[in-house]
Amino acid sequence: MIFPNLIHLGCPIGTTIKSIVSTTFKFQTIMANFTIYHNPRCSKSRQTLALLKNKGVSLEVVEYLKEVPSANKLDAIGEKLGKVPLEWTRTGESIFKKLGLSKKDERSESEWLQILAENPILIERPIVVCGSKAVLGRPPENVIELF
Repeated sequence: MIFPNLIHLGCPIGTTIKSIVSTTFKFQTIMANFTIYHNPRCSKSRQTLALLKNKGVSLEVVEYLKEVPSANKLDAIGEKLGKVPLEWTRTGESIFKKLGLSKKDERSESEWLQILAENPILIERPIVVCGSKAVLGRPPENVIELF
């Protein structure tokens, strides 16, 4: 529905409430704070970072191998991902086997989170967080869900 009083607000003729709300939402999303848990040696992580930079979002880059998240922080990230820790653990890494870990281990979530905090190379990457949501950037286009 077109509202004539929108013209008085400086909106072009034909502007609808829906278009104003849509534009406002997109602007708020771009202005939202994004955090990427990034490994610069990973091509998918670099591609995801480039995609976010191209979108012009407000971005915090955490090189998680240097700034290792605590088990509590990882728990919060897991909640935002909507996944249990094993679902975002790099089980193919050699250290996974060296530690005697298995996908079939019957460990609690807190045990897995502690393992990830002590061995951050096992954290799947990249993880992008925006507000109450997070996604794995594999493939990098997954981050579009956050917009």
